[in-house]
Amino acid sequence: MTKNRKFTLVSRPVGEPKESDFALVEEDLPELSDGSFLVRNHYISLDPAQRGWMSDAESYMPPIALGAAVTASSVGRVAESKTRIFQSDNGLSVLARWRNIRWWKPAVSHRQSMPRWFRLRPIFCRYSVRSG
Repeated sequence: MTKNRKFTLVSRPVGEPKESDFALVEEDLPELSDGSFLVRNHYISLDPAQRGWMSDAESYMPPIALGAAVTASSVGRVAESKTRIFQSDNGLSVLARWRNIRWWKPAVSHRQSMPRWFRLRPIFCRYSVRSG
């Protein structure tokens, strides 16, 4: 079974977020079923919008639930696939969570493929910026 690590929201930050507002949690991922795939995240964003998502105020996005992994944009590669839509080693960008591996089903994912020339290097993705 594949192990995964994720950062969860433990408490809603008051003022500046602090380390105690988050927890690093390890979990087992289920085996892949037909029609699903695993994405290994290489870059995860830290955006100003996430500060609003961590509060329980009404917004264009639902608040991050306490105990849930923090929502973020990510860039990664398909590590394993049991679908024809996404092949192993496809690069993609998704709205995901602060975790190193993500299990997906194509019906609930938004595909934004990376061009063939794209290589995951810090020079291309030093900072991930997403406008709201």
